[in-house]
Amino acid sequence: MKINTLKMVKEEGMCACSGGIIGMGETWEDRLDMAISLAELGIDSIPLNALMPIPGTPLEHLPRLSEDDILRTVAFFRYINPLANIRLGAGRALLTNDGETAFKAGASATITGNMLTTVACATIRSDRKMLNHMGRDIKPEYMTDEEAAAIDARAEQA
Repeated sequence: MKINTLKMVKEEGMCACSGGIIGMGETWEDRLDMAISLAELGIDSIPLNALMPIPGTPLEHLPRLSEDDILRTVAFFRYINPLANIRLGAGRALLTNDGETAFKAGASATITGNMLTTVACATIRSDRKMLNHMGRDIKPEYMTDEEAAAIDARAEQA
């Protein structure tokens, strides 16, 4: 069903977003199959989430992924999906420097705050600081520095 929906979205000329959660007991071959399937569907945006096992849930017993596993996954998703936005989602707490190395491995975007995650990620301010440190300006061209600062301030208050 989901694959048919994604195909229809692409046929209508819309951008498609689909990804997954890694660290749920899958094999490296399973991850590779997912990356290839998303490439074959022409997915534009691929959120990659690393499972954060939470006590009291059915997957609480699973080990947390290593940083190396996450970075390798990001790298081969980038290689197989060279034009897609590879988005870091849940599990960034498993990465050093808020995931800066993941951007060097091939990630191109991030999900910030706790909007889509169970365990809060970095703040908008810390993400902007990290990306600016890497030489990436994430402020849209139409936004002034003052408007960007106001967004950061509101995010810190939330």
